[in-house]
Amino acid sequence: MSDENQTQAQPQPQAQSQKTTSTSTSTSTNTNSATHPGTKHILKTIIARELRTIARTRPFYLLALALAAVVLGVAWTGGGIRAGYVPTAVDLLTPLELLVPVVAVAFGYRAVLADEQRGELDVLETYPVSSRSIVLGVYVGRVIGLLVAIVVP
Repeated sequence: MSDENQTQAQPQPQAQSQKTTSTSTSTSTNTNSATHPGTKHILKTIIARELRTIARTRPFYLLALALAAVVLGVAWTGGGIRAGYVPTAVDLLTPLELLVPVVAVAFGYRAVLADEQRGELDVLETYPVSSRSIVLGVYVGRVIGLLVAIVVP
């Protein structure tokens, strides 16, 4: 009877060790997925970083303020509310056709090069981020900032 107890006791530790092994394997799989975020998460993070950079820069506010001043000035001199929506929209077409590309170039000018000069790209290279994701994230972030500067006025 003591032999039967020993043989029954032996399979139990093996079963426990198998459970421990499978648990450690699933834990290591979870940590690997946690250390490598998905492309969408990386892109969202880069866009958020770019939006914070735009919000901290004074030229963004100066460009938006200058564009708003031009839009309001043209609307005011063209008759504004008294003239109606269609005449005001027609008055704003030419200045906006000229100013929007200029403001867009000013927003995107040296966006990636400024990150290189400040050393931010060196830091980003330590993460599993592709160059394509960095450029796309900066571009999308600048486009969102541009849209805010154009649509708000």
